Amino acid sequence: MLKLWFAIFLLSSTAQAQKFFARSTPSCERRYVVTFLGTPPAYIVEKGIKSGSAYEVVVELMRRVGCKYTEEPASYSAARENFIHNRSDVFGFAVPDATMDKYGEFVEMLKFPRSLVVNKKVLKANPSFEAVLNDHSVSFGGLISGRYFFTNEEIQRLRQSSRLREVPTPADIFSALIAGRVQATLTVPIYTHYYLSRSKQRENFEVLSDDSGSWTSVGFYLSHKRLSEKERERLKKLISKIREDGTLQKIQRKYNDPLDLKFYKPTQLMSLAWPDL
Repeated sequence: MLKLWFAIFLLSSTAQAQKFFARSTPSCERRYVVTFLGTPPAYIVEKGIKSGSAYEVVVELMRRVGCKYTEEPASYSAARENFIHNRSDVFGFAVPDATMDKYGEFVEMLKFPRSLVVNKKVLKANPSFEAVLNDHSVSFGGLISGRYFFTNEEIQRLRQSSRLREVPTPADIFSALIAGRVQATLTVPIYTHYYLSRSKQRENFEVLSDDSGSWTSVGFYLSHKRLSEKERERLKKLISKIREDGTLQKIQRKYNDPLDLKFYKPTQLMSLAWPDL
């Protein structure tokens, strides 16, 4: 009799547990396709363990969505093409792009100032951001099919003077910069730290701030064709929560120089300082 009561109790407990988890975990038959920049520091694979400043935010977003998803790390140009040709639901992190705006909705995640990194060997007296851009002896590294952190006007200007060397990834840009194949690039603090400071190359380059004081945005693109309006609205709300609850800050601390964190501001939190380190 005791065994019978124990069996009934166990079955009852199991049923209750299943009901609890059914309520707490959303049921989802949907499988999302998520593409993202597949190079460091956005995406890092070391000893089979995945991490990265963009990858961890993407994973956190999809964890909160509660659905299965397929990861598609790629070069920026390949990720952009996949999104434009409706082969992915979500693209993160991306910069605002007039072409991609036709195929998806941009949701801003971070804002930060641009900087111009230039080899000290080619610097002239009293260097400035604009002076280096206008110096025809200085060639720049940029991304194929992607603005990276250039404006459209800057890209056209550099292409017309045959001063823009376009390569697949940010790693290729900094490799060319260190090797002297290009003399400068436009970038942001996280890349300068990852590719120059960590490799002990920082002292060979000057970092000039953008004279215009403009900020660059990065965020997620959500597909118009592959996602319903309801799905996009839910994703936007989850993205906002990741910014607001401190998760975004926690992730970005891992990949930035602590002194650079003051330059990174979550959207909608521009008036708030980042927590002291």
